[in-house]
Amino acid sequence: MGKKGGGAPSTAGLEQATQQATELQKEIYDLTRQDVQPWYNMGTGAVSRLSDLLGISGGSVQSREQMYNELLPQYTSQITTTPASPNVLPRYLDPRGRITDVARDPDTLVPYELFQPAQETTTQDVIDYQGLNAALDERMGGQQTPEDYGALLRRYEGQDLYDDPGYQFRKQEAESALERQMAAQGITLGGAGKGQINPAAYRAMEELSQGLASQEYQNSYNRYVNDQLNTFNMLTGAAGMGQNATGQMAGAGQNYATNVGNLQTGLAQAQYQAALANANKPRMFSQLLGAGTMLGGAYLSGGGSLFAAPETWASGAAFASDKNVKENIEYVGMNNGHKMYQFNYKGDTRRFEGVMAQDVIEYMPEAVVDIDGILAVDYGRLGVEMKEV
Repeated sequence: MGKKGGGAPSTAGLEQATQQATELQKEIYDLTRQDVQPWYNMGTGAVSRLSDLLGISGGSVQSREQMYNELLPQYTSQITTTPASPNVLPRYLDPRGRITDVARDPDTLVPYELFQPAQETTTQDVIDYQGLNAALDERMGGQQTPEDYGALLRRYEGQDLYDDPGYQFRKQEAESALERQMAAQGITLGGAGKGQINPAAYRAMEELSQGLASQEYQNSYNRYVNDQLNTFNMLTGAAGMGQNATGQMAGAGQNYATNVGNLQTGLAQAQYQAALANANKPRMFSQLLGAGTMLGGAYLSGGGSLFAAPETWASGAAFASDKNVKENIEYVGMNNGHKMYQFNYKGDTRRFEGVMAQDVIEYMPEAVVDIDGILAVDYGRLGVEMKEV
């Protein structure tokens, strides 16, 4: 094949570069997600745990609505309906398009059913509500609620004082000191007789307990509140890390989409410019190919002719010789070793005599050029002339 003419811009290299850049953007995005995934997982775990402690569904406890949305696809099916085809009595079309119900000549008759318009089909979602509700009831009934569900919202109660480790420690130490003091004074817990508590010891122990309770209540309450706040703050801090990781992944995704979009837009613009340049470049029918001399006014756009007159043809010029732009082609013999044909160009009634580019390219490809997919022959290389007959 001869060399391409016209020098149309090529975007093959840009397409390859765009593909490589797109793959690189995808690799960067995947690495970013991989790097922030542990922080994201920690954040979602903290949110789940915080939901349980606050008594909010979304952690280990799901609401019925959440379960409904999760189970709905399993109990949804699609039903496609097609209206019944009409009962057509005539069954055939004859070669003239007439309907007939008798297949007199099966070789020439076409089944009429093939020409029936396609019946419109409709698709509808059908939900098995009975099965869905049964599954929801079973899931709700089997759902385990954590023992500390809603613990962060529980109010401080009186019993919390007596369960407070700090209060219990102080009470134990105070009672031990009191017992030692009373023993030094000869007062024992059983001083009132076997099985009885000494009244003085009882009053001392009672006063000690009441005094400790009064003193330690506020301290115990403060410790309770601080413990609750510490738990909440640690979980919200971890959740914040997960939120930041989510933002990083969202930003990485946005950057990936933006960069790839810009790459594709740039490629599309380059392809458009290449196509525009290709569409606007001089066509082969207005060029003298090979010798490079312009035909000038040889192409009469108004008359639809390819060539104006033989006297405009130059020695060594290349002319459109592609059989695909010719018609009424007749072989007329050999000239200087070349097959010669008489023909007219499509859209032109004048008859010409010349070669076919598809023949010449087989044995003299250097005399053939390809412009926009149409072959032309440089007659100066053949030693024959193209002429009007």
